[in-house]
Amino acid sequence: MEALIKTGKYPVWLSDGVLSQSRIDNLIKENIEVSYFDYVIDIDNEESREEALLTIAEHHPKERIWSESRPTIFSYQ
Repeated sequence: MEALIKTGKYPVWLSDGVLSQSRIDNLIKENIEVSYFDYVIDIDNEESREEALLTIAEHHPKERIWSESRPTIFSYQ
């Protein structure tokens, strides 16, 4: 997804610990809209995933949300 992120066309949301703060800062310097949770999203827990997706949907209503996790990629709209 890095190539897609680097286009700067889409806001990026990250679970805590996915990228270092310096890497996040570099993305922001590249004018990429980055938001991150201050906690780790348990991708194996449906409730945890759903809560994160609902938070993102609140900030980006009616936008398609793509989530990359191991090993599945799914879309939530």
